[in-house]
Amino acid sequence: MNTHCSPWTISFFVASSFFAASAARAESTQLSGWQLTAPSRDRFEASRDQNVTFDGKPTARLQSSVATADLGSLVHSIDAEKYRGKRIRFATNAKIKGVEGGTGSWLRIESPWFPFRVFADTHDVHLEGDSDWTPLSIVIDVPQDAQTVYFGLSQDGPGTSWFGPVSVETVDHTVPVSYNVGLRNFANAPLACSKAPPTGSHIRQHVCYNFQTGRGSYLALPEYVHGVPLSGTRVESSRGWLWIWG
Repeated sequence: MNTHCSPWTISFFVASSFFAASAARAESTQLSGWQLTAPSRDRFEASRDQNVTFDGKPTARLQSSVATADLGSLVHSIDAEKYRGKRIRFATNAKIKGVEGGTGSWLRIESPWFPFRVFADTHDVHLEGDSDWTPLSIVIDVPQDAQTVYFGLSQDGPGTSWFGPVSVETVDHTVPVSYNVGLRNFANAPLACSKAPPTGSHIRQHVCYNFQTGRGSYLALPEYVHGVPLSGTRVESSRGWLWIWG
C-alpha cells in the first residue's frame, strides 16, 4: 500500500472521551469479536499488548516477520439494522514499526444482493515504516438495504502494527463521507471471494469480485487461516460503541 496523499482532514475524536456525554447510560459487555484473517504462509500473529498502550489502555498487536508477507487483517462484523439510513464514523489510532507495505483500516457494507454495497479505506494515510500514533477514520452512509457491516484493521507486508481502542458512532450529515476507492483492496480474499461452482478444469476454484472494475474474476488464492478472536470490552452508548482491547 504505497500512497502519497495528504492525511485525513476529518476531525478525530479521542476514544477515551467518545462516551463522556452518555457514560451514565453506557453498558459494558465482554465479547470476542476481532478475528485474525491472513494467508497461512505469512505467519501473522495477533494479540493484546499490555506494554504498548494508547491513552493508558491495552492495544491490539498485528505482526509478521515473513519477508514476503502479503496482508493480515483483524476483522469484526455487526448487523447493520441499527445503523440503516445513518452516517457512521469508524475510528482508531495506529502505531507501526518496520512495516514495509502499509497499515490502515477499511470498512465494507454488504447487502443481500451486493457484497460491496459500500467500501472505503484509509489508503490516503501514508502509514509505512516506523510511525507513532496516527489517527485512522472512515465516515460512510449506511444504505437502507445494508445487511452486515465489516470493520477491518490491516497490515500489508512484514512488520508490527498496534491499534488503540476502536469507536463506531453515528454523526450528523455535516461530517463528510470517505468514499475512497483504495489503491489496495484491504477487503480481499476472505471477504470478497467465494468458492466457485465446478465449471471445468480450466476454471480455478475461487471467484472474486473486483470493487475497482465492478467485475467478477476467477483467481487462485492462498490458504487462509482464521485465528482465535481477540476478546475485549464493548461499551455501548446511544450513538454507537467503543471497543477496548481488554
